[in-house]
Amino acid sequence: SCFGHKLTLRDCDEHTRDWYAAEMGMTEADFAPMPAPTGPPPVSRQAPPPHNGFGSEEDSLESCYRLVPKPQKKVDYTTWAMNEGQVMRFNGSFTAGPGKPTVNEIDAGRTFVVSFFLEDHSLSVFEPPVANSGIPGGKFLERRQVKKSHGSKVFLRARDLYVGAVLEVSARHMRLNAADDATLFLMEHRPVEFPRSDAAPVLARLKAGLAALGPAGHDAVK
Repeated sequence: SCFGHKLTLRDCDEHTRDWYAAEMGMTEADFAPMPAPTGPPPVSRQAPPPHNGFGSEEDSLESCYRLVPKPQKKVDYTTWAMNEGQVMRFNGSFTAGPGKPTVNEIDAGRTFVVSFFLEDHSLSVFEPPVANSGIPGGKFLERRQVKKSHGSKVFLRARDLYVGAVLEVSARHMRLNAADDATLFLMEHRPVEFPRSDAAPVLARLKAGLAALGPAGHDAVK
């Protein structure tokens, strides 16, 4: 008995067996190990509840895994130091997406400033207020990391944003229509990370297209 609990000795080591054999004349047959107990049935682990939209998903998961949640490491230091203060800004608008109704007349006229922060891969969306529009404007999405689509486990990265890209933000599809000069400059000087902004493949495809058209293509360019 130990602290009110019954303990069963099921086996012992070789040194203990030698001592019992020398001092008490016990044989190997006296030390047949007992089979391990089956133990209680395994407890199934419940899946975390879906994110309710408050705060980041990582912080919400920490509340499920630990009684005292730990702050999440958002990005490594090298990535943060290389991209500190760099923001990609786009002009966006609502667009129809798969399984979504068409955009109504009021929403079709709304414009947004979509900002992607390279230092921690976070996204924010702001709607400039328009006088007498009936829509107050302001923050449409608080700055945070955003997944590529509903139910996806992959978060947006800088390479996913380009002019013409369609993002799923707060259950709405948003098309990026334009980018500011600083964003275009950044993407053009990082062709490996932003292959759509690499001038060399674009020129190669243009030359191939003109060559396929023959003299008519050259005349059209002139």
